[in-house]
Amino acid sequence: MVVFARVIQQRSFSSAARDLGSSTSAVSKRIARLEERTGARLLARTTRHVTPTEAGLLLYERCLRILREVEDAELMVEGLARAPRGLLRVSAPVYFGQVYVAPLLGALVRAQPDLRVELSLSDRFVDLVAEGFDLAVRVGAAPATSLVARRLARVPYVACASPDYFERRGRPLVPKDLLDHECLRYMLASTPHAWRFKARGGEESLIPITGGFSSNHSGALREAAIAGVGVVYLPRFYLGEALERGELTPVLETYSNVELAVSAVYPEAPLVPPKTRACLDWLARELPVALAAPGRSVR
Repeated sequence: MVVFARVIQQRSFSSAARDLGSSTSAVSKRIARLEERTGARLLARTTRHVTPTEAGLLLYERCLRILREVEDAELMVEGLARAPRGLLRVSAPVYFGQVYVAPLLGALVRAQPDLRVELSLSDRFVDLVAEGFDLAVRVGAAPATSLVARRLARVPYVACASPDYFERRGRPLVPKDLLDHECLRYMLASTPHAWRFKARGGEESLIPITGGFSSNHSGALREAAIAGVGVVYLPRFYLGEALERGELTPVLETYSNVELAVSAVYPEAPLVPPKTRACLDWLARELPVALAAPGRSVR
């Protein structure tokens, strides 16, 4: 399983052999025996690359889980359970992961040289157990699952538009004023045709919105707002630099007491592995600091 997983990761028999301190022929023979035993073709070979077949990909995902469990068991037996070591596989949304999670995990690896991190960026909800991830960073409300969730940070929403837009259309003073404005809609939101506001006194309101521009990408909505197309309502980490530069002007601040949760989720287990615990503690301490830094926004 180790040889098979390494061949897929390296996409090459020779590269896998070098990593394992073995020969290409020995690696090839092991894969051939594995295919013979399973009765399935596991790898598709070309002159340049090796790629897993459908059966090979299924076996690879299971191999990762088994190998990590073996590694964790060995660490426990060796009495090193308190030291974060081994491979930690983390999933995060693409843009949030690129700007915030990746730098923090890089700093974690520097602080813990025995820890290896594999960060996978995807906007879909990965199945942590089936796909062999140790934890995932989730932005927004996560669907109900058997996973354990730990809150890492809360990010406020900001309603804003370009100064030019407000000169042409006027500034909304209360949420209901948005009924007369061009609102830039996020298509993947749970309520794409309405925005939720919350006054400082605690009163909530759901305002229907309309507008000629919508997108499934928050960065596109931000750029459209900068261009003067309309009003956007997004978590602050998407807008930081534009707000700092004056490209966007916030409005309805008295009513924008709505926050977005950022959480880490991980499979429930009697004992959380030291590597997972170290990552959770690191993110819980460092992520709020990174989010509060002025001028930071997702690109």
